Amino acid sequence: MSTIKITVDSGADLLPEVAEELGIEVIPFHLSLGDVSFDDGEIAPDDMLQIIAEEKVMPKTSACSPADYAQVFDRILEEDADAEILHLALSSDLTRSFLSALDASETEPRITCLDTQTVTQAYGLIAEKVARYVRDEPDVTMAQALAYAHDLIDRTRLGFVPNDLSFLKAGGRLGNAGFMAAQMLNIRPVIEIEEGKLVVKKKLRGSLKKIVSQFLDEFFTEEPLDREQVLFLFSTGLPEKVREVATRKAEEAGFKEIRWGQAGCVISSHCGPEAFGCVVLRASEADPL
Repeated sequence: MSTIKITVDSGADLLPEVAEELGIEVIPFHLSLGDVSFDDGEIAPDDMLQIIAEEKVMPKTSACSPADYAQVFDRILEEDADAEILHLALSSDLTRSFLSALDASETEPRITCLDTQTVTQAYGLIAEKVARYVRDEPDVTMAQALAYAHDLIDRTRLGFVPNDLSFLKAGGRLGNAGFMAAQMLNIRPVIEIEEGKLVVKKKLRGSLKKIVSQFLDEFFTEEPLDREQVLFLFSTGLPEKVREVATRKAEEAGFKEIRWGQAGCVISSHCGPEAFGCVVLRASEADPL
C-alpha cells in the first residue's frame, strides 16, 4: 500500500503547525531585496516590509527551480520506498513554478503535479483538505486524491483588497495611469482569482474599513457557499478595526469557523502592507445552501 505525500510551494501560506501536523512538505520560493537574497520563511513578513519602507527598495520574487523540486522529491522517495507524491502547485498563470515541478518529475511515475489555479490561503486550504483526506483514508488512491482536489479547486473562491497599490504597480500588474487615478480618488480594486488569473471584479471607493465591509456583503451573498469555514488573509499593518468588521460580517453570515492567517513574504511582496483577503468554498451540489 502506497503512502501519498503532499508537497506545496511556500506561496500557500500554510500555518507551520498545520503543515507539521499533516506532514505537508513546503518548498520555499526565493526573494531578493537589493543585494540580499533569502528564502520565503527565513525572515518574517513584518521585517521584510519594514526593510522595504526604510530602504525604499521593492522586493523581487523567484519561483522554485526544477533542482529545488528534485531535491525534495528525491529525498521523500528515498525515505519511503512506498511513497507517492502529489505536488499541489501555485497557479501556473502567475508563476512558472508548476512547469519547474513538472520538469523535476517527468521521469518519475510516482510523482503527480496539479495546478491549483489559485494562491495564498485558498491554495493552502486546498492542500490542507487534501492532506487530511489522504491521512484519514489510508487506502485512497492517487486517482481518488486527484478527484477530491479537483472538486476543491472548482469550489474555492478567493478575493482580496490591496491597500498599497505601489506593490502591484512594481510587479507590473497595475499601470501608472491606473495607479495615479486610484491614489487621487481613494479607489481600491477588488481582485479575485478566476481560472488561475488575477481579475479586477470591481473598484470601490472610501476607507479600507468601508471597502472591506462592502466587499464582504457582496462576496458572502453572490452565490451559495459552504458555511462551515471562512478564512481571512491579512498582511502586516491591517488595522484592527478592519479585522473587527470582517469578523462581525462572517458571524452575521453564519460561518461556523472563522480563521485568520498572515500573508508570507512572497504574497506580501505583491500585495503590500494592510491587504485583506477572504477565502470561501462554494456549496457542493449535495449541500446547495
